[in-house]
Amino acid sequence: MRYQFLGLTILGILWNSSALAQTVTSDGTVNTVVTDVTPFVITGGTQQLTTLFHSFSEFSPDTADVLFQLANSQRTVDIVIGRVTGSTPSFINGQLELTGGNTPDLFLINPNGISFGDNASLLLPGSFLASTAESVLFQNNLEFSASQPDTAPLLTVNTPVGLQYGANSAPIDVAEATLIVNPRETLSLIGKGITLTNSFLSTPQGRIELGSLADSEVVSITPQKDGFTLDYGATEQFADISLNQISIVDVSGEGAGNIHLQGRAINILDDSYLAADTLGAQDGGTISITASESVNFFDTDPSNSFFTNGIFAQVLASATGQGADVTIDSNLISFANESFIFLNTSGVGNTGDIILMANDLILTDSSNIVVFIQPDATGNGGDIKIDVDQLALRDASQIGSGVFGMGNGSNIMIDAVSIDANGESADGNFTSLITSVVLPGALGNSGDILVTTDELRFLEGAQLFSGTFGEGNAGNIDVQANSIEPIWDL
Repeated sequence: MRYQFLGLTILGILWNSSALAQTVTSDGTVNTVVTDVTPFVITGGTQQLTTLFHSFSEFSPDTADVLFQLANSQRTVDIVIGRVTGSTPSFINGQLELTGGNTPDLFLINPNGISFGDNASLLLPGSFLASTAESVLFQNNLEFSASQPDTAPLLTVNTPVGLQYGANSAPIDVAEATLIVNPRETLSLIGKGITLTNSFLSTPQGRIELGSLADSEVVSITPQKDGFTLDYGATEQFADISLNQISIVDVSGEGAGNIHLQGRAINILDDSYLAADTLGAQDGGTISITASESVNFFDTDPSNSFFTNGIFAQVLASATGQGADVTIDSNLISFANESFIFLNTSGVGNTGDIILMANDLILTDSSNIVVFIQPDATGNGGDIKIDVDQLALRDASQIGSGVFGMGNGSNIMIDAVSIDANGESADGNFTSLITSVVLPGALGNSGDILVTTDELRFLEGAQLFSGTFGEGNAGNIDVQANSIEPIWDL
């Protein structure tokens, strides 16, 4: 694994674990049995068709491990749901394990809040969902509710179809934790606010879902081959998601998996990033970010930056599968402090596409949205498609495609009301730029640049450039604008 973590001590964002006893207690409603000693072993429960229900008055094991153990008679179970009906948040700083059944998924529901500490880990046969929803929804308006613990699940329930949030939902915090589920499974955190600090989430070639909902909202659950997806079509109000201090969300694998973030303001901060690299013959999925307010990539302290914030979707040298797509849809998308979207192929497979939709797209401080065809690569670059009202490039920020190898570069298509580019890097060596270029020694062709806008302003050395310094051909530039400043001879 190529990722490294800083040994940071995170204080003040978690419930004080020293004040919480190691407690996992049944509430007696669905025959859940919990051992009195640690590690906690959970047996019993109530099975309805292929779903097994557990119910706890408290579920805060702290550093103790927890084993959900299914009996031989429960071998048909394919999902285990545990709810917390008391008023205490869950602090998990040990291992959650599940054995038995038909490679079941594990859902943990606590509307009071869920927190994972630096020793938290997962040893599960299937997918994992942690949520601060108030209830799990089933067909025919049935639910398994944490606020109505006397209501037992009915015999007709089967696969969950959604999550219902209450009037006072709580957040989910992950601090210095490493949470990994098996390849091609889903890892999902759904709360009123999601915060990752110096943490690593991974499911190789699987799916990671981070969703942040406001009070009293509903999200739908749809089964997929890699676990399940969440549908926010019925959700009107969202809350924030923050990735801090080298937090990494990674679905790289034989074919890259899928990452979906949905919230209000989504902040990728302090050297944090999303990764979906294609390593083999299978095609990658999609990194998708949808925010009702903003998506922001920046460092809170640029002088202390170890890396930069952004998104990786690469096709490695031995890979023949296509790379993952990147899509972002928000009112505002902003990149600062050398933040980036970086798509790249070093192999036979093509990169995915980049699709950005916003009212405002702003890149500052040498930030980049780029697609590279590396030396010896034969794969082509996917398209860069930008549909915005206002596009601003500042301080040597760039949107571009570069060909170093034999594959062809990306076509860049920008549709905007106005485009404003200006400013150089601090050393004066770089300028704000929209470019498609063939580098020295490259054989592939660069892509075309198509710009449609009312107002185009390129000032202070900013450039719109297509060219070749190798054997491949340069692409075309097509600008359709009502006004251009300065006036170029195109």
